[in-house]
Amino acid sequence: QNRRAGWFRPAVAADADAFSPSEILTTVPSHGNLPRPSIVISTSDITYTAWMRTLLRSLLPEASTTVILVGYGDPDTAAGRLKAGMTELVIDGHFTPVAAEVHAFRCFSGHGDAADIDRWLGNVAPAAPIFLLHAGPDELHARAAELRQLGRRNVHVPEPGKPIDLTALIAAGHETQVLP
Repeated sequence: QNRRAGWFRPAVAADADAFSPSEILTTVPSHGNLPRPSIVISTSDITYTAWMRTLLRSLLPEASTTVILVGYGDPDTAAGRLKAGMTELVIDGHFTPVAAEVHAFRCFSGHGDAADIDRWLGNVAPAAPIFLLHAGPDELHARAAELRQLGRRNVHVPEPGKPIDLTALIAAGHETQVLP
């Protein structure tokens, strides 16, 4: 359960219905038939599906809509732009005004956190190459510095668009493993 101390106001954390509301739509309704006001809860790939893009073009211009983004959202994605306060998004070539209220909660990530990854890395040789990919540039470089302080000698933050030659690493005798 995600009711850890400090994550929610005490009244919300104590409310049994807050975490299991009685009415949640589990099918994809027609965007024209949605009740208003509407709440959209999504991960960073908020515009991945065509029906979601159609839904957002309908709901984002409405001030009665609330969008809740959970987990990390790359700044160059629609979710990242919404988190940054953009007042207009281009969705399928259409300029879509954003009047909806947007909230971001990073505490609902499906990924392991740094402590989980550090535990996993405890079974990996200190010289094994590590490539950090899933965060913004500042976070990636900060995490690389942390890993180097922990004795990791081969930590990389790849440049966007620049290929990584894994075959050369294997040929050089480096142990390679992939995070689950």
